[in-house]
Amino acid sequence: NAQEGYKAVYDATAEQPAVGALFDSNEIAHNNPTHRDWDSGEQGGGKATNTQHLTFWYNYAHDNGGPSFWTDSNNIYTIYWFNRSRNDTNGIEHEISFNASIIGNDLQDMGSQSHQSNCPGFYFSCAGIAIENSGGLTGRFAGIIEVANNTIKPGQYGRAIAIREQHRGACGRCG
Repeated sequence: NAQEGYKAVYDATAEQPAVGALFDSNEIAHNNPTHRDWDSGEQGGGKATNTQHLTFWYNYAHDNGGPSFWTDSNNIYTIYWFNRSRNDTNGIEHEISFNASIIGNDLQDMGSQSHQSNCPGFYFSCAGIAIENSGGLTGRFAGIIEVANNTIKPGQYGRAIAIREQHRGACGRCG
């Protein structure tokens, strides 16, 4: 695909969350082959927005011009377990989202030679795991982002784990 391989969102207005989506045992490969930064900011393996209880497990993502597994805005209770990712900008990117479990993934060569123009760029962290403006320390949706037992080997221009906290305004319905 020219832009991205998958998309998970309930509706365009984001009034209702997509609940219980499961990505199990898929190969997600060769999306956005030109490594273009699209106007909508969506590229690579794919992107999920406004979900609850989204699960990625036992998938293999590789050679995408962007993140392998990406949740951006209002995702809560996301599970990323036992996935493999090779040669993408980020293996797992959890952005403007909340409670997540990131366990047992094998993430290698994020920030490889083919991604050097985006690493470290203004936006892409080129990490095995990127946690960006996510968490939720207070309020009704207080919780944790659990990261355990992952194998991460950064590429030449990449990082193992990147954590970014920046002011993004009043983002996210949960806090």
